Amino acid sequence: MLQDHYETKILPPDDARLCADCGTLFTLRLGEADFYAAHGYELPKRCPACLAYRRKRGPHPRP
Repeated sequence: MLQDHYETKILPPDDARLCADCGTLFTLRLGEADFYAAHGYELPKRCPACLAYRRKRGPHPRP
């Protein structure tokens, strides 16, 4: 299954992506893409710093 992922070239080996929150570029490594594909998850939309902030903040931010 993952081999088909490479052959169809859905993702290049290292994919530069824009963070949905802060707009900075971050790199999605090949192994990370494999993990998300193998588990049926969507590819990340946020950089590691924004993900860490959201996890630290908790599920519901308080105003």
